[in-house]
Amino acid sequence: MLHTHYSSWSDEDLHVEVTELSFRMSIQQALQSTFGQIGASCYINILDWNKFTNEGIIKVKQSELTTVWSALLNHQMTIANKLCVLDVLSSSAYLISLAD
Repeated sequence: MLHTHYSSWSDEDLHVEVTELSFRMSIQQALQSTFGQIGASCYINILDWNKFTNEGIIKVKQSELTTVWSALLNHQMTIANKLCVLDVLSSSAYLISLAD
């Protein structure tokens, strides 16, 4: 499981409410642009999404963890005219260790 966060490349905070669907689509876009159709076939399960902090927890197969992590770290997107990235804040095999 990965604990991820949208962040802006500038020093300004990202004051945009990103929906869970947008988050899921950003992950799929990152996988497809980095690894093509094979990457896009990775199964992603969003366990938690906080639209106020733009943070979420996603569940991926252990065998696909490196692929998903690489795609997230290498992908850039534009949100509200700001260049943004997805940061991986933490990773764990157990959901309880990602709890706040």
